[in-house]
Parts: sequence; C-alpha cells; structure tokens
Amino acid sequence: GDNNLCHASFSFDASVHDLFPPLTAGACVHVIPADMRQDMMMLYDYILASHITGSTISTQFWLEMINQFELPLKYMLVGGEKMFSVKKRNLKIVNGYGPTEFTVCSDYHIVDQEKDTNNIPIGRPVPNSWSYILDDKQQLLPAGVAGELCLAGPQIAMGYWRREELTAERFLPNPYSSGPINDKLYRTGDLVRWRSDGLIEYLGRIDTQVKLRGFRIELGE
Repeated sequence: GDNNLCHASFSFDASVHDLFPPLTAGACVHVIPADMRQDMMMLYDYILASHITGSTISTQFWLEMINQFELPLKYMLVGGEKMFSVKKRNLKIVNGYGPTEFTVCSDYHIVDQEKDTNNIPIGRPVPNSWSYILDDKQQLLPAGVAGELCLAGPQIAMGYWRREELTAERFLPNPYSSGPINDKLYRTGDLVRWRSDGLIEYLGRIDTQVKLRGFRIELGE
C-alpha cells in the first residue's frame, strides 16, 4: 500500500491533506519529527527507508529537493508559493492553491511535465468550490484580463478572530451565489487571470504581501 509523508506541522492546514485522505483510502501516514522537516538529507534518507509514495510539501522546498535527489515517489502535492518550473520526474505532480481562509485547497493543476515549463497554472476549482476573477467593482472578468481571485464554498472561514474590520473587508456576500453553500465570498488579494484553456494563472499580489517559504508576510506590519 501507499505510505504518505506528513511533512507539514499540525498548525499548518496542509497537514489535513496529509493525514485524513490517505487514512480514509487505506494508506499509512508517517508523521516526522520537526527537525527532519527542514533537513533535506535526513528527509531523503527517510523517504527511501520508509518507501514513501507521496506527500504535500511547500513549493520552494520541493524544488530544492527535486533538483538534488531522485525521489522514488508516485505523487507530490506542492503549494504555498508560485511555481515557475519543474524538473521532469517520473511521478504525478499537483500544483495546489488555497489560502488558510479556505482550507485546504481551492484550486489545483496536475502538472504536464512536457508542456508546463514556465509559469505553471494553479488550475481549476476543486469539486464543491467556486473561483471567481473579479475587478474592483466585483464584476466577472473574461479570459486574459487580470483581476482578484475570490473564493466561495463550504470550506470558507467564518472570519478573523477579534478583527471585525478586516473580516468585513475580506469576507463579503457573494453576488453570484447559488445558495447557502456558496453565499459568502473571500477576497484573496491574489492577482490572477483565466487562460484561454480554462485554467487560472497566478500573477502576483494586489498589495504588498510577500511569501517566504510558504509563510505570508505583510510588509506594512
């Protein structure tokens, strides 16, 4: 059977993906100690010794590993940062996207290692979720036009703890709602556009937020 590596700490929502889907599918989950998470050599040795078949790892850490080692994996879900390129490997690579406010993934793309050579898209919405690309007046934008990615679905957060103003700014009534399942909209602050093939391409931020090894940093703070 499969052996899935839980690389994320329990405080990171990616751990949900590494724990529950493998267990419900009958796979074995390997929870590694904290000191192994950032030690590539130690992690590589563990992957070999434990016959690990898949995991979820932050994008830049994954790119460093795949450039240094031949990993005997079946699949890998990466996310947390923009994915520019990938070294061709004999495994399924999924580029996942999903902010903490929309646990765990809202969009995903199975990387085509022959065609996806530069700005790899974040793909399409996962089942039972909605992704909208809107302008500053909350109007839907056509393919090729950049706008803010807004999300809706049952996995959306209630808001920010004791930050009513920020909650009101980021969580809005969904003007395109089809019912209670998607009646609330989350503004991600991410700048994206629809490609002509129906995939979403990540372009950057509409504010000054940056990411470092998957962690969001507000430069204004």
